[in-house]
Amino acid sequence: MMIDEATQTTEASLDALLVIWHRYSSGYRFGRAYPGTAAGCEQYRPSRQYDSENGAMDSDADASLAGAVDCLVQKMVDPYRNAISINARNLSNGISVWSSPRLPFDPVERSRIIHQARQQMTKLMQTEGLL
Repeated sequence: MMIDEATQTTEASLDALLVIWHRYSSGYRFGRAYPGTAAGCEQYRPSRQYDSENGAMDSDADASLAGAVDCLVQKMVDPYRNAISINARNLSNGISVWSSPRLPFDPVERSRIIHQARQQMTKLMQTEGLL
């Protein structure tokens, strides 16, 4: 079966958004920008004047995007919400090592549910203009 270029682009975009969302929801923060507080004085906030060169604006955009994806994930029902969460976790690691006891043990059935969850997520993101 041939997969067209538009489908590949959509799948790659979905993968990228799921990775950003997983890292955001797990508390992981990219090492971009200056720290929010100085080590010696907690009340000091560094100026954002030059912070854009270090990626602070990119971090803010990623956080905003991840928040939007999080709202869409919360709209999904189980087992699809769980499947998309596990899929995002595996994509973030770059290898499929995570699974969930809430998903079927049978690999074919589990794969089918993950595929359906990705289709649902793609439709939700397209509706919201994220893809």
